[in-house]
Amino acid sequence: MKKKGLLVFAATIMLATTSSAYATEEIDTWANLKTCLEGNETECVLKAGASITEEVTNVNVAINGTKTLDLNGETITLNATAGPTDTSRFHVEEDDNLTITNGTIIKQGESTIVTVEKGGSLTVDATLTTQSNDNINSIGIWGSATDDGKKTNVTITKNGVVNGGVGVAGSRDNSEAAYGVTVTIKGKIAQPYASAALTINGRVKEGNPIINLENATVSSNGNEAIYAAGYGTWNITGGSFKGSEAIGVKSGIININGGTFEANGNYVEPGSVTEESGKTTATGAAISITTNETYQGNVEITIKGNPTIKSKEGYALYEGPTGIEETAVNSIAIENGTFTAGTSVEGALSITSSEDEAFQHFISGGEFSSIVNSKFLSKGLVQEKGKDGNIIVKKPTTKTEKENNPATGDNLLTYVVMGTFAIVSVLGTTICLRKVNE
Repeated sequence: MKKKGLLVFAATIMLATTSSAYATEEIDTWANLKTCLEGNETECVLKAGASITEEVTNVNVAINGTKTLDLNGETITLNATAGPTDTSRFHVEEDDNLTITNGTIIKQGESTIVTVEKGGSLTVDATLTTQSNDNINSIGIWGSATDDGKKTNVTITKNGVVNGGVGVAGSRDNSEAAYGVTVTIKGKIAQPYASAALTINGRVKEGNPIINLENATVSSNGNEAIYAAGYGTWNITGGSFKGSEAIGVKSGIININGGTFEANGNYVEPGSVTEESGKTTATGAAISITTNETYQGNVEITIKGNPTIKSKEGYALYEGPTGIEETAVNSIAIENGTFTAGTSVEGALSITSSEDEAFQHFISGGEFSSIVNSKFLSKGLVQEKGKDGNIIVKKPTTKTEKENNPATGDNLLTYVVMGTFAIVSVLGTTICLRKVNE
């Protein structure tokens, strides 16, 4: 009996020790929060009414293990004005995992709120806000230098809001490589300052980071909503994207399946479009493709799912290389969608590299606010004016459309009925006579 009692006592002690090591801890100070996130607890919860305001110069919190930071409806305000610009307040790497939920974190000053790299994971189910015009992202994501199997994942949920930029960069060891990165955005990114809201850094040329936008809302006040500078894959399904340009493209694969893309920037004439090192290229177009030899290029674009693509002043879609003679667009395909030009231009599309193979017969459907160059249409298609005045690209449905469409390459058929005979005349072929059955 004594032996059995000792075993029960030992098991009770072990259970109590384990529970205390991994229990939820309630937080009311920055020091307690740092201890919790770097310790063994799995959940760190702010006490009700315990919003935290703290000077956090040169203080990084290295997440240990899998952690949930439950803000409990409260706010953490971090002032880092004296900190170096390459620091962050929360750092996630290796196999560590941080979920931020149910509240707000405000960053004032020169630092990123959260950085993720080397196989770390971050889920944002809260509001992260930057209150300083320092051109530093609220969330910074670094890829791996090699394909080492480490998966760096960042998810912004439907309830997640980032007021400030989100950026993907190459690894700290090799700025041209960003292996293992996947970013999934279902919520909202709003950049209140004159910087792009969501970017892949232009130095990235390998690793192919993947950004999935699922009914997301992305906007920038004075710059591009999405800046696809470095090479990666963008999978965009639905959502809303608004900025001086909705999407600026230098490199990578852009897959658009529905959504609304709206440019509100000033129109820039194609001959005046210039490249400024390290910055986006202004055109005022909703989709702005300005390839340059500094970037990886290899652009591939697919547009389907009936997206709405429009500009306040410029083109719905603009393409023009800057500083190079040949475009870095490998392929482009428009399957459908509505493309509307702004007030300063007449055409919906402006394609500087119109003679390039990538821009031959690349449109297989859609509605445009003006007539489209016939060489852009897939063979056999026609343009017809719709009830709202838009030009509809479609397959011909009547003989008249076939006769009037120079892009089809079809022979013209003319039927003339004379008495009991029909004369079938086929241009370029032999005339045949056939008696009509009565």
